Amino acid sequence: MSRHVHFWTLRDPVEALGWDPDEQPNRFLSGYGHQLVELYARLRLGGYSVSIGRSVVGSRPAVVASLEELAKWTPRIQEIPAIGLALASTRASSVAVIRGDLPLAIELPGYVAREFMPTKAAVTNPSRQVSLPLLPQRGLLSRDPGRGTRVEVIVLKAYSHNVEPWLQEARFIGRLSSMGLQLRTDTEVDQPNRWSDFRDVDVALCRHRFPVWDHDALRKPATKLANAWCAGAIPIVSSHRSYLEFGRPEVDVLVADDSEEVITQLLRLRDPGLVRRLQDAGAEAAKRFDRRVLLEEWWTALTSMPPSRRGPAFRSLITLGSPYVAKRFARQLRKRFSSECP
Repeated sequence: MSRHVHFWTLRDPVEALGWDPDEQPNRFLSGYGHQLVELYARLRLGGYSVSIGRSVVGSRPAVVASLEELAKWTPRIQEIPAIGLALASTRASSVAVIRGDLPLAIELPGYVAREFMPTKAAVTNPSRQVSLPLLPQRGLLSRDPGRGTRVEVIVLKAYSHNVEPWLQEARFIGRLSSMGLQLRTDTEVDQPNRWSDFRDVDVALCRHRFPVWDHDALRKPATKLANAWCAGAIPIVSSHRSYLEFGRPEVDVLVADDSEEVITQLLRLRDPGLVRRLQDAGAEAAKRFDRRVLLEEWWTALTSMPPSRRGPAFRSLITLGSPYVAKRFARQLRKRFSSECP
């Protein structure tokens, strides 16, 4: 068991060393930043023994990496980070990888002792895989308590390519307008600075759009739901597995899978009693995502991992490193001979 955790990355760690996520919430806006850099920064600010960078710090620490950095949104772990992590693993007591929402088909090296999965349903090997919630979005601006049980503004916060077409159809928007409701989509295109702003949000739509070719629905964590609860908005969720791992239908979430079901649920929210019950239950559910609680859970998980096997790490270095060294040597030879030839 290690009492020091090293966050491994090939990127220059200088900017992360003094970063306070609450004072500068708009930095490191990526999965890698959320999963790895913010977790490091908050543990550091909380007084835990952590370090970050390419070179492993400490005597046989636990080492954790982000699959987003390792795979770079490709179907497999890339050569350079694979070699770097294998080298780091030879100095670690144990190695973990945070998968995030990358495809589940990406295979991890055999020396990885712990894989942090995005959903409970994605766990297929409990001896190696666990699921822990990620931290809620930083910089959240909570719903104005003065709005009370008012339900007027419905918002979906998502990347534009994840917005389902029917949410933008004039017919659906017109039906909401006739009910006295405003639908807003906050995307990276038209509202890039409003993903964290829930001050005027009464209901948050929590949905994922999965294209036909995407069979990895279980890789999407319940981040939208956690943010809605933590910010004080009522979540209307699709029946996606990750939302139902945390949400309790009719208690702290309402469930709707298409436009008609969304309309039906919004009509029900004309009842102030139901609104208040959902708000109170949501505030209770938000405690599950309290940062102090999550940081302690992550720390316990990272410092109690089983030891990594060093044999697979050395085999990875031989398998990956030899061709890499050979290619670099060949490039140097070509460069040298090209400069010497008249």
